[in-house]
Amino acid sequence: MHSSSLKHRSLGRWELLGWLNETLSLDYAKVEDCSDGAAFLQILDAFFPGKIPLHRLNFSAKLPAQRLNNIRLLDKMMKECGIEHPLPIEGIANASFQDNYDTLQFFHTYVHKNGPRVLIG
Repeated sequence: MHSSSLKHRSLGRWELLGWLNETLSLDYAKVEDCSDGAAFLQILDAFFPGKIPLHRLNFSAKLPAQRLNNIRLLDKMMKECGIEHPLPIEGIANASFQDNYDTLQFFHTYVHKNGPRVLIG
């Protein structure tokens, strides 16, 4: 069986968090910590160096409105980079477990199917 015909398996929350923390040298304790959008934008920056305006990212976003600005930036950058994947913008910014988990799973799969080897780990 060719690797291209293999479907990437879904990972549990702890496996995904472990991958994210190791890949980006983070210490996120729960999936909902992704709601600030910072990790997702850093992954995009690894794929598209210099294209992601990280200087516009609020790395200390705590309030839903601050996170919402980051997630809107993420959505815009994904579209500009040709990544067609609908984001549950409000759900991510409001720290919905399921929306953050699904988005983290998407990025994990994206990295393993397309990624720079530095992110695969």
